[in-house]
Amino acid sequence: MAIIHIGYPKSASTSLQLNLFPEFARANNLIFNDPEGILFIKNAHMNNASREEFSEFRARYRSNKYIFSWEGIVGECPQMWKHCLHLNQECFEPDWPIFLVLRPPEGLVNSLYLQKVEDGFLFNHHDISSYLVESSEYRSFDWPVETFDLSKFSYSELSNLYESNFTNFFIVTISNIEDVFHTINRFHGGVLDCDIDIQLNKTKKNKKMKYWSYSFARFLNRFRSVENLRKSDKLKAYGILVGRKSNSILRRSIRRTVIRLIKRIEYFFGAPDAVDSHKLKLDPRIKKSQQFYDEILNRAVVSKRQ
Repeated sequence: MAIIHIGYPKSASTSLQLNLFPEFARANNLIFNDPEGILFIKNAHMNNASREEFSEFRARYRSNKYIFSWEGIVGECPQMWKHCLHLNQECFEPDWPIFLVLRPPEGLVNSLYLQKVEDGFLFNHHDISSYLVESSEYRSFDWPVETFDLSKFSYSELSNLYESNFTNFFIVTISNIEDVFHTINRFHGGVLDCDIDIQLNKTKKNKKMKYWSYSFARFLNRFRSVENLRKSDKLKAYGILVGRKSNSILRRSIRRTVIRLIKRIEYFFGAPDAVDSHKLKLDPRIKKSQQFYDEILNRAVVSKRQ
């Protein structure tokens, strides 16, 4: 049975995929993110796949020597969770080990929002409320992935979705990331080498944008005309300046380069966080998910003491 790490986005996925999983796989003669396999998983989530293709994938990767990791498997936004679950039921056997890494919910939502700003997504307002929506607020987007449906956000609900469909589903908190490898070891009869250096990627690349880089990104968004925005079905704005579509890739590249330069500079000044999360902290959905997160964290502490 293949080992599957499904996310969550902005929850140490980069560190796992670039450092920890490859090191763990090398030490134990495992195969991490087999190119054909991970490509199929991504394509299946983007374009779907036939029953025959899903069946062939399951048959090929039933061996427990494979580890797959992609944060897009779980779905970035709550409105995508059930859709992604249905695809995962087709893609993975019900007894395959499924791992979900979680971080505190307030930090998760802030980090997802700031990543959207840095990547050039355009929102109507100058704060996080433009990223957060309620189901009743939108009619029927083709696929509203550029927003975060707070009314559907619940760690406990996400956990129930997978626990009821996969017999070996595990939630790990970001502060106990080493539990992923100890649990994998159990499926191999306790013979794997878990002595790896658990160092989360604390580089500037993974830190959230702060005030000045966020403000600069917001300033650049103003060059996107309202008229052009109305013509678009989505809220994405990739350019620095309004211009021909043929130049959009170049404009996006310039934009990201400039924002990253500003981002590096502002670290020397210790600018305040970009998002005022006071209202987010008080939201009952965030509080409920925080309680669930704390329960998982406390359970892990008790387990280690025993």
